[in-house]
Amino acid sequence: MKRARQNEGRRLARRSKMRRLRTQLGKIRNAISRRDAEQVEQLLVPTLALIDKSTHGSLIHRNKAARQKSRLMSQVNSLSGSASSA
Repeated sequence: MKRARQNEGRRLARRSKMRRLRTQLGKIRNAISRRDAEQVEQLLVPTLALIDKSTHGSLIHRNKAARQKSRLMSQVNSLSGSASSA
């Protein structure tokens, strides 16, 4: 009985943290697709920090976090590269 209560509490905590991460990633991806450099700049640091924090609590694997950060940075860099050439 106690184990079931603990598992339920952990499940809800993980669910909340995962939803927060997905929401943040969605916000920055949306800003990238709209080519809104100012909003991307505001969202970038908190998003990267949230990805890093997610690995410490074993929410996502560290390799997945590295892959997400790498892909996100390449998208941000392509956005800034195309904005400077335009």
